Amino acid sequence: MSGGESTEQKLMAYEPWAVELAVLAREYCGQLAGAEEHEPGTLIRWLYAFWPLLYYKATRVPQLSLEELDEDLPPTLTELEYEQLRGTLASQFGDDDAIDLALSPEEHQVVGPEPTLSEVATDVYQELYDFLVHYRDGEPARMERALRQCHHYFLLSWGDKLLIAQRWLHCLRREWLGEANEGEEDE
Repeated sequence: MSGGESTEQKLMAYEPWAVELAVLAREYCGQLAGAEEHEPGTLIRWLYAFWPLLYYKATRVPQLSLEELDEDLPPTLTELEYEQLRGTLASQFGDDDAIDLALSPEEHQVVGPEPTLSEVATDVYQELYDFLVHYRDGEPARMERALRQCHHYFLLSWGDKLLIAQRWLHCLRREWLGEANEGEEDE
């Protein structure tokens, strides 16, 4: 093996849970990168189904040692790219973008005072995009580091954001189903 990589690092980067997370990250980034192609409402419905799966797969990552995570891998998504995507998503989500839940003080600390669905979706995109860029380079030590960093920030930040945003999507779904039922009764 080259560069002092261990068999454990090589194997960890290709464990089924790691590959599954990479596949989901690729699907997520692909869907959001093409957000402008979605009909209004379809992306929210897709996120409603996809986020629980992403959350579940991220929880399947074994407890990786964070001691070695003394320095983050460099970010790859620029601020301009982030803002462009967030703006596109805000347009897509329309009136449903503003998360309107009675958040506890702890939840406010996680997502800030006025979270939006587009910010949460873009924050998760940024984490997964950075993970993919570093994971795809094929160097097992870097791939492992990307896994550790992605999991670290899942535990510290984007996992909580997903749960809060998922609650909002659940409320929207319930509201939409109620409106659909009212429309059927009117006919």
